Amino acid sequence: MVLSDLSLWKLLNDLVRDPEPDPELVNPASIDVRVGREMLLEVGELALVPTLEWLAVPQGHAVELTLKSAGAGHGLAQSTTVWLEPGWCGVATLELRNVTRHTPVRIECGMRLAHLVVHALDQPAVRSHREPGGSLAEGRRG
Repeated sequence: MVLSDLSLWKLLNDLVRDPEPDPELVNPASIDVRVGREMLLEVGELALVPTLEWLAVPQGHAVELTLKSAGAGHGLAQSTTVWLEPGWCGVATLELRNVTRHTPVRIECGMRLAHLVVHALDQPAVRSHREPGGSLAEGRRG
């Protein structure tokens, strides 16, 4: 089940840890996230774009990070699905492609380029997300 704005406002302080959560980022069925400060841009069409927000996915939820339609309208396409499991913590990263190829697409820090779609699990997960090697992701910035 996808959470609506009332549920998202209640969850906002648990999900967005840094910077201070902004209730204005909540949409009817998603939460906008902004472009972070350090991007990796390939000469050509690929960009790895981190979120400005440091996230912590609460138990009982999973989060999908998707490109907003406005980004697609400017010639961007999301290369991979970003799925964040319960217990995942860190800065999420979008892998974007410039599908216009010959026209540069401007990506700036602070832009509302993507949004989080929060799903409620039908029951709590038995295990939380773990980093490779078995250590808990909690408290780590990625």
